[in-house]
Amino acid sequence: MGEYKKINIKAFIFFVFIAVITTTIAACNYTKVKADTTSGDPADLANALATAPRGLDISDPTFRLGEFYMKNYPGLNINAAKVIERNQGADDKTGILRVTNDFNQLGAIWSNIDEANYIDVSRDQTMSMWLYFGRPINSARPKEVGDGMAFVLQNDDRGLGAISAFKEDPAYGETLGVWGADFDNENPKYTVDELIKTSIQKSYAIEFDTFVNSLVQFGQINGKGVSFDSGKTSQHMGMNYPDMTGTYDPRIADATIEKKTYFAMNHIDKAATVTVGGTLNTNNQIVMDNMNLTDANWHHMTVKFTHDTHTLSFDYDDKNLDGTYKAPIKAASTVLDMNHFQLGDSNKLRWGFTGSTGQFMENNLIVFESIPSFVSGDTSASIKNVTKNYTISAGDHVDVGDDLDFTYNLNYESGAKEWSDILASMNLPADVTFHSGSVIYNDDDGNEEEIPLSEYANNKVQHMLSQNLSDTNKKATIVLHTTVNSVDKQTAVGESWAKFASDNLIMNDKAPNFVIDVDALNISTNPSGTVNYRSLDQVPATIPVTGQIWYSKVSTINPSTIKVKSSFNGGAEVTTSATGSIGATAPFSLSIDRSKVHVGQNTLTLYGQDNTGKRTKEITIIFNVGGGLSFGNVSPGVFFKDVNMGYKGEIVTRKPGWQIEVIDGRSNQKGWTLQAKASPLVDDKTSSQLIGEVVHRDDNGMIAPLLDWTNIYSHKKSTDSVETFDVANAWTQNNGVLLQLNGKNMAGVYSGKVEWNLVDSI
Repeated sequence: MGEYKKINIKAFIFFVFIAVITTTIAACNYTKVKADTTSGDPADLANALATAPRGLDISDPTFRLGEFYMKNYPGLNINAAKVIERNQGADDKTGILRVTNDFNQLGAIWSNIDEANYIDVSRDQTMSMWLYFGRPINSARPKEVGDGMAFVLQNDDRGLGAISAFKEDPAYGETLGVWGADFDNENPKYTVDELIKTSIQKSYAIEFDTFVNSLVQFGQINGKGVSFDSGKTSQHMGMNYPDMTGTYDPRIADATIEKKTYFAMNHIDKAATVTVGGTLNTNNQIVMDNMNLTDANWHHMTVKFTHDTHTLSFDYDDKNLDGTYKAPIKAASTVLDMNHFQLGDSNKLRWGFTGSTGQFMENNLIVFESIPSFVSGDTSASIKNVTKNYTISAGDHVDVGDDLDFTYNLNYESGAKEWSDILASMNLPADVTFHSGSVIYNDDDGNEEEIPLSEYANNKVQHMLSQNLSDTNKKATIVLHTTVNSVDKQTAVGESWAKFASDNLIMNDKAPNFVIDVDALNISTNPSGTVNYRSLDQVPATIPVTGQIWYSKVSTINPSTIKVKSSFNGGAEVTTSATGSIGATAPFSLSIDRSKVHVGQNTLTLYGQDNTGKRTKEITIIFNVGGGLSFGNVSPGVFFKDVNMGYKGEIVTRKPGWQIEVIDGRSNQKGWTLQAKASPLVDDKTSSQLIGEVVHRDDNGMIAPLLDWTNIYSHKKSTDSVETFDVANAWTQNNGVLLQLNGKNMAGVYSGKVEWNLVDSI
């Protein structure tokens, strides 16, 4: 019986052991979880989630959380990193890597080489991400944050277990999880060779240090790592090899009797070049300090590896949250010693992030935007002036009415995934009107989809591509057809931004800026405005008109392509060719024969036009000719209002449309008199004569029949300029020429003739 029990006990212990192993393995995997809003600084975390940009879905085995343990608790992974939800919609798959969120934490996440997530050192690689470093919990104490994060390349034999460690325990604080642990200050045998063993091996790191560890006095050095940033006073970035002796500078703190050894860190490796945002420190080193990382804002970073030169470079804070690019505030590059990673025949270099906190904390968060192992692709944007058949370069000029095609090329290069469910969001300038669009795949006109007008609103087109891009469907060409709107003045149009987002790649691009010209084809004449002649005798036999035409945006013009269209006094349009050779302007000349000129106002209108149909504005030149008296516009047909039979003595008023213009080109104080005579009114069908007559009633109410020439209006000039006077406009409804009935009339339409006579006197 005892033996039987002993066997059962062994079986039970074995079962528990298996359960522990299963639990430990499961901890390596992860899925997105809701954010912890109870520890650390939950208000700041809420701000980070609310403002987080869209990112990639990283809740799958392509990334693995780091695996590291306390010596006394070998089964308990103390990695604080988690992937949390962005919580901005049911379809939002963005995974936010939370590296740390509380005090005394270490966090790490690594690319999973087994799932094709690595830096391929045989190819150019680009990755981009958004970084968030939290804020001081107490704004009155801005330095109480820490400690920061690091972007790490590594080939450490521990793989996912790579982390800074001291005496077999993970090392917190200033190590950021990647640098050596300066924790043995009282041991004179703790040399730099011992220090580098505590770092991540065969690695290179770019650090974002939010807490300045600058204590160097004997009494300050406490075995917790407090001196790496000796001489620094601000948050900063750095880049170096964590496991190389040249990264650390051993120093002695002397208290006369006792001594302590500590290390300062050389933040920039000897091969590095800081191209933006570097300053010279007291040790004659270029550093990237004077930074405010913990400002509760997201910061974009682009990292590139150029395989032929082994160059690692980055641009920090190089994009706004809306996707528009900006000049980075920090940028640097270095030529990596690839032998340092000891890759052998492999081309796979693991990459990831580490981070730590200590007595102070911060929310260290990352949103990935592009990862080459997921999808490697590129985009380009251009504008074609379809009307003039050229591709617009930045600053080029276009004209009102030009048709512009905005074209976006999306290219799939490589990756473990397809570029799927791509939402294209393309901003268009307010100065163009969108008509239609299309997407063509693989340059195959038979493989095309429409972008309807309904997907355009608020100067933006949003379209979900129906096809994924992959090794077999590498290209999508998006074309948006627009027309340049009318503008009142020359208008500068800025760059227009586009975003192409999916759960495995997010890219931004921009179409170039351009200028809309108004009246790009210009004209001037001599004479211009108004020309006055005192009499017809002063008008030359031919009036010469000369001028020139030029382009506002092009320095030369070919006169053979220019025509001038002119019309005199409303006559037929006449075409005149410009003359001369190619130059800055195209000259032209035309003439007006005196026989076409009359006393009074004469009008010449003209405009220029090139062989593409572009026109200048229309020019009007007035020629006033004095010295005579004449009729201007006189209505050829006038009417009285309709009546119903009528009665004796009834006065019938005029219908609208009467006009009797008198043009007086004589000198001041000259006068004239208008006379009128009217025939009887007769019905054309019955030949019956109207019982009544056309009369004139003056301002005093006196009525005079117009049976013979009768003076009906007189006028005297008060200017030497040519004067046009409309007599009908001087009449009221109840005076002037009217119709008086002398009895009842049969129904009919009665007509007759009114004659006008102009007398050169009063």
